[in-house]
Amino acid sequence: MSFLGLLFLITVLAIAVVIQQKKQALMSVEVVLHPEKGMFFLDEQQVLKLLQKPDGSLWYTMGMEVGEMRTFEMVKQLRKSPYIQDASIHMGYGGKMRVVVYQREPLFRVINQQGISYYVEKSGIKMPYMPFFPVRVPVLTGFIAEGPADSTHVSSDLLRQSLLLFEELSTDDLLSAQIEQVYVDKNKGFILIPKVGNHTIVVGNSDRLQEKFTYLKVFYLQGLNQIGWDKYTEIDLRFKGQVVGR
Repeated sequence: MSFLGLLFLITVLAIAVVIQQKKQALMSVEVVLHPEKGMFFLDEQQVLKLLQKPDGSLWYTMGMEVGEMRTFEMVKQLRKSPYIQDASIHMGYGGKMRVVVYQREPLFRVINQQGISYYVEKSGIKMPYMPFFPVRVPVLTGFIAEGPADSTHVSSDLLRQSLLLFEELSTDDLLSAQIEQVYVDKNKGFILIPKVGNHTIVVGNSDRLQEKFTYLKVFYLQGLNQIGWDKYTEIDLRFKGQVVGR
């Protein structure tokens, strides 16, 4: 058989396989959530609910031919969710539909001056707060005017500085475990409220965060570990090159 003849045969067989696959009946649905561990907003049932049309019916039904399924529309609908970063749908042999979802991971939760809560992702995208599905992340409270409906991404200078602060905290095992709340004072300065100890930590603005937290860890490990964690009521990091305990 010539090369062209072999190529033609392979093409015909490939087309036949595609046609046969499209005629397969949908037999099962598998949902794969990423990340596999960590903070989740969605489970399998919630993902499947997102595949409902506006009238409440599903984009798919068991037994329908794979070729009739509008997977592009289904993926498009999944990506509209504020909790989903990306999604894809793959059709496998045996009539299995595999729905792969990559969830957004919140960096911190905001409770603004009006008492309205929302999450902020590492990229700055805002995510609605789910009271019946809380996620354990640090909380930002205090003099915060910006709300979830003002923009899709954080827009104020205060929240942009907050992103820098929480990103720096998240990179350190000690500090990320120790700090559970950050308070914004009337001067837009940050005050950290730790889990251990009866003190607060005055950070000020987001300048020199790495330096400030380096000094804080030294003070914790070489200072408070020796004299006790309740020795001071306030630890001030605003002054360059030093830590002031009161």
